[in-house]
Amino acid sequence: MTNLTGPPLAGIDDEGMTFDDDDPTVSVAEAARLLGRDRTRVYALLRSG
Repeated sequence: MTNLTGPPLAGIDDEGMTFDDDDPTVSVAEAARLLGRDRTRVYALLRSG
């Protein structure tokens, strides 16, 4: 897959059109549980960068 102006986008599988991400991920709910916070606080943390 390419963007409109240039080279292929990183992390995109051209064949399967699926995002290829090798980094482990957790849901917001799981992050909230692991951090001992509610989901609203996790969303605020994500928004703050």
